[in-house]
Amino acid sequence: MDNKIEPEDVAKYYNNVKSVWPNNEPWYQHTREEISRFISRHPFNEGDYVLNAGCGDTDYDIKGTVHYVDIAENKINNKPHYTVANIENLPFDSNTFDGVICVGSVLNYCDAIAALSELSRVLRPKGKLILEFESSKSFEYLNTPAHSADAHIVITTYQGEPHKIWVYSPRYIKTIIKQFGLSICKEHFFHVLSTLAFHYGKSEDDAAFYAKFDSLSFFLPFLRKQGCNLILLCEK
Repeated sequence: MDNKIEPEDVAKYYNNVKSVWPNNEPWYQHTREEISRFISRHPFNEGDYVLNAGCGDTDYDIKGTVHYVDIAENKINNKPHYTVANIENLPFDSNTFDGVICVGSVLNYCDAIAALSELSRVLRPKGKLILEFESSKSFEYLNTPAHSADAHIVITTYQGEPHKIWVYSPRYIKTIIKQFGLSICKEHFFHVLSTLAFHYGKSEDDAAFYAKFDSLSFFLPFLRKQGCNLILLCEK
């Protein structure tokens, strides 16, 4: 498999997809709910200047003045402040934003080192980064070369179509984050039991039912860390 994801292909796909979070697919609705809940628990301030990096068509009710960035112009050209750009090469001065959000597995389309270098660069000292990505330690990848790999290209399914993304191990991403001067304050795994159900043959829609029981996995760290998605709160 070609170990490269072309930004032009990603932009073309998302420019034409109706919605990043399809209402009729419970797996993605649960993902959005978990991300929104995490952001609401760790809000920015009203006076903050916040970058929503790789935002798609989603606001997440972020407090402050929000600048939207995405490579899919059709998803952001109705926003009051937006820039069409790849998060691996952001056209902003260093120390521009009080907060940065990069969620919706945007990181999984990118070179993690390049993207995190840029996200940390544009963040002001004491600023917060909320980052979410899909993990290679997910039960979905058990018994495959991707499982627990630092970085591995996989073909997954998104809105009924095959989709190429990078998956990253939490250890690898945390190492990069710390190398760029950020500390990790909070972490939250989700899609734990749902991904286990998916691995053992449930359809994505049926497997999503089990996500409601993820809280049970919090008492079992080994189980929790096999979750598909990890969201982090970091500070510069």
